[in-house]
Amino acid sequence: MFDLIKTQQPRFDLTFLLKEHAYPAVRARGEMELYRMAWYLHFKEIAKQVAEAEDTLYAIVSSFGTRARATAARDAVREVCGLVNRRIVLCVWDCATSWGLQVADYGLWAAQRVLEGKRCSWWDPSVRPTVQSFFLPWGKAE
Repeated sequence: MFDLIKTQQPRFDLTFLLKEHAYPAVRARGEMELYRMAWYLHFKEIAKQVAEAEDTLYAIVSSFGTRARATAARDAVREVCGLVNRRIVLCVWDCATSWGLQVADYGLWAAQRVLEGKRCSWWDPSVRPTVQSFFLPWGKAE
């Protein structure tokens, strides 16, 4: 998969929130609040970079978890799409059905390894060359 990423060079825009740096009140609202915040911070910046106000963006996100968790995630992403100053159509697909979702998963995995200080031989040759933004609004672990 990393050879395909290297060859096809998709655009990676990465946003990571360090949970332990979140305010206690934010952590108390649960995992989905952290996801919602990450999606908002990501979409509000990247949407302006990749599209004009009159454009339509298609946000293709992966389904995950239990039915209740998937519904909560879909509602959170839908809310975020409504807050961003762009027309965004939300598409929730199974990861196995989408090349783009699989690529995103591999890219995020590589980025997380790098952030955690772990070795990732695929980062420099395959993922890093196509990273357009790497946003760490709450910093990274020491």
